[in-house]
Amino acid sequence: MERQRKPERRANSYRRGYATKRWRDYRERYIVDHPFCCVCERKGREVPTYAVDHIKRVTGPQDPLFWEPTNHQPLCKTCHSRKTAKYDGGFGHKRKEYDENS
Repeated sequence: MERQRKPERRANSYRRGYATKRWRDYRERYIVDHPFCCVCERKGREVPTYAVDHIKRVTGPQDPLFWEPTNHQPLCKTCHSRKTAKYDGGFGHKRKEYDENS
């Protein structure tokens, strides 16, 4: 019987760029400018933004898309969790590219 490989662990939030003062300050400003989840707004609901989400996956703060405002979207906790589970391999799902239309 072949032994299954453990999935690679994600780097901690600091290494991924989210625990830095620069990101915290950016996130705070972004949420002030985008107070509601963009997915929920399209459905006619005003749900407060929980996360500044990267539309296309980034590798860390050195990735040019990490700081690119057009690669950010405001998401509520529910929508962010749903996207993470579906596209980032959460809950045992395979990672796949995000499709804004799905």
